[in-house]
Amino acid sequence: MLPDNKAVDYTTKVDRAIIYGEPFAGKTTFAASIHNPDKTLIISTDGKYKHTQCPAVEVKSLQEFLQVLDELYSDDKFELVIIDLMSEIWNLFRQSELDKKGINYEGDANDHGKTWHLMRKGSEQLARKICNLDKKLLLLFHAEETVEKVKTKNKYGVAVEQEVTKSLPNIKDRYYTHFSSRCQLCINVQASADRRFYMSDDLGTEYTFEQAQTKLKKDMGL
Repeated sequence: MLPDNKAVDYTTKVDRAIIYGEPFAGKTTFAASIHNPDKTLIISTDGKYKHTQCPAVEVKSLQEFLQVLDELYSDDKFELVIIDLMSEIWNLFRQSELDKKGINYEGDANDHGKTWHLMRKGSEQLARKICNLDKKLLLLFHAEETVEKVKTKNKYGVAVEQEVTKSLPNIKDRYYTHFSSRCQLCINVQASADRRFYMSDDLGTEYTFEQAQTKLKKDMGL
């Protein structure tokens, strides 16, 4: 089981990555451009794949998604799987769990936090099942703007609070970490006249579409 005690040059640095951005920012187009379409599968929740050349399957329920996932475990045709949108898959999971209990919101269960605990546990199990696939994975999320208060000092050295607007995936942090902790790279797509890409391993650099495409292909070994 133990490997030889020799340095290893890992040419493939990324097996799983998160891509998030505003609607119509170009997430699907970018993700679909990373690999040969014949070897790429899009699992779609919104039908926005028809401008690509990749085979796709639309899912409308958690049961349909899990069926596709089970088939992928024994599949040898596809090398890259794009889940578009991962945030909607999570919403399908959440709604399925709420429906089982006949409630509309976790707090409605009034069970001293048991439902919240089961939701977190189920979310982690879902993330594990997805990320255990022996495939390259791109998980797509919509982005939403959030305002955070950060402590800083003004020019006089006095501590002040400042509001900072951030663009983040539209899923609560407690659940997002179940996916982000299993991915090696996070890419923020910002819509503009010439789309810009920001990567978590190089936050100070703006990438064009072609630059981000080249980097991700290389990092994923595709």
